Amino acid sequence: MKKRLFILFIFVLCITPTLRIKALEVNQSGYINQKGVLFYSSPNYQGNKLLNTLDTGDKITLLSTDVTPSNDTNRCKSGFYHVSFYWESYNKKTYNGYVCADYVQLDIDTNKYAEEFRNAGFPESYFEKLTLLKDQHPNWKFTAYKTGLSWNDVVTAESVVGISYIQVADLSKGTKYISLDSGSYDPATKTYVMKESGNWYAANANTVAYYLDPRNFLDEVQVFMFENLGYNSTYQTLDVVQNIFKNTDLYQYSPYYIEAASYNRNSISPVSLAASSRQEVVTSNGKLSNSANGTIFKDKQVYNFFNIGAFSSGCKIDGKLEKNPVTCAQYYAYNKNWNDPKTSILKGASEIAEGYINQKQNTLYFKKYNVTSNTFGNYSHQYMTNIQAPSSEGRTTYNAYSKINGLLDSSIEFLIPIYENMPEKTALPVDVDNTKKEELDNEAKREEETASIVDIVNKAGYQYSNDYISGVPIGTTVQAFISNIKGTSSSATVTVTTTDSNGSSKEISDSTRLGTGDIVTIKSGNDSRSFRIVIYGDVNGDGKISAVDYVKVMNYMMSSGSLNGSYKIAADINQDGKISAIDYVKIMNYIMNN
Repeated sequence: MKKRLFILFIFVLCITPTLRIKALEVNQSGYINQKGVLFYSSPNYQGNKLLNTLDTGDKITLLSTDVTPSNDTNRCKSGFYHVSFYWESYNKKTYNGYVCADYVQLDIDTNKYAEEFRNAGFPESYFEKLTLLKDQHPNWKFTAYKTGLSWNDVVTAESVVGISYIQVADLSKGTKYISLDSGSYDPATKTYVMKESGNWYAANANTVAYYLDPRNFLDEVQVFMFENLGYNSTYQTLDVVQNIFKNTDLYQYSPYYIEAASYNRNSISPVSLAASSRQEVVTSNGKLSNSANGTIFKDKQVYNFFNIGAFSSGCKIDGKLEKNPVTCAQYYAYNKNWNDPKTSILKGASEIAEGYINQKQNTLYFKKYNVTSNTFGNYSHQYMTNIQAPSSEGRTTYNAYSKINGLLDSSIEFLIPIYENMPEKTALPVDVDNTKKEELDNEAKREEETASIVDIVNKAGYQYSNDYISGVPIGTTVQAFISNIKGTSSSATVTVTTTDSNGSSKEISDSTRLGTGDIVTIKSGNDSRSFRIVIYGDVNGDGKISAVDYVKVMNYMMSSGSLNGSYKIAADINQDGKISAIDYVKIMNYIMNN
């Protein structure tokens, strides 16, 4: 939405007409039906300009059953509605003001495109907003992407602490969005755990559900989070990229992004690349962060324009854990020899294309929420943790497109996901779940008396770091692992699960040997923690070390494959913080019984 807050007040010397024309119902909902609709605090475009504009698909609510007559029918024929607009996806504030009734649609005729939408696979809950968009942009193509996944399963998976973050600058107002799960909220100190510097916290399930629900973002601006990110040279041009980078230090590199779109025979939108770089490495004053400004790392200048390798869980550098994501991004660029801007942009774009766009994660939405059942598995290999990033980057794309005359009339395809058993609607939480919070707080003292789960893990001879358990010998069965844990705390309960090809969790039998990526849940007293198993050398998670693991490490070294999370940690056999020839030689020697 092209919205900016205004504090300018316009003083006028005229009196607003008091004659009212009967309209419809108070609290009736409607939608803005075209872009650029002015929104003022008083009728007839008087008073305070509340927002820059409202746009197609923005939802408003009638505050009055009357219409204020227009004093200029050339600008507004039907008069002005008194409405409220709740900017839910941005600052969660409600604005009350007046919009011209010409641009408000209270009753949407979804029948006109119903057959088209139904044939495309969309459920009726998508029809209203898609109809508004289709009316304004008849050349746009809306494609339903049927995930085949249960809505509740997806929300649960994406709400695991460490997967989805939200920025909350003011905890006095924003705790309602933060998870109360372990690792996010500490009832012993009654504090929320900042997951990354900059006030990033783990989002709770209701917040995740809102940002996960595509129907909340089917307006003219935010719909670009669903744009197909393949390269279309007819409208993804240098002018658009330059508009994205205007007034930033990235502007000088705009031509490299056009070149990157088809570099190495890939096909990736230079506009999405530009939006990603602006989101990742541009600071508030338009300067570049230390990821991309040529900072010296060790003995080299490094550039990482997409923050690749900036893992929220940290990384190992020279055998030591580094928790600063920017430093991890610099380290990644150092190892890749990205020592100049052009190389960094071309090579980084190629990695994104090969690792995401070519793997069915070909929208901003799918880069955040991997629900594509691709080779990486659902809910893994997700480019960002920020749940607002798809909306933010989509807005950047729209703003750049809108500055080029006629570009928004192009044939643009949007891939919009569909889930099984979706609720009628979703909304952001209005308050903290106080019942759950009080239960956690009341149990805090008893939990202090319970043996620390981390202590239990360490006493059992394993190592704990950043929600991973390592030091598990190859061939260890589930039963042997559980027995070892319970040997240090007989009251502890342990379950071991894995994720099947559909992304669903299933329990593993006692005789099965553990593999990298398996999930161990340990409960002691009222505390419960989940960890991912890391078995060094077992890179594919099958519980053994074989030629398959050797090939995976070698492919990663050759940049023809990717590794993430516990699987990437497992590939660092000598635990020096990097994956190198030493690691795959160790796997080969193991296979050769050396």
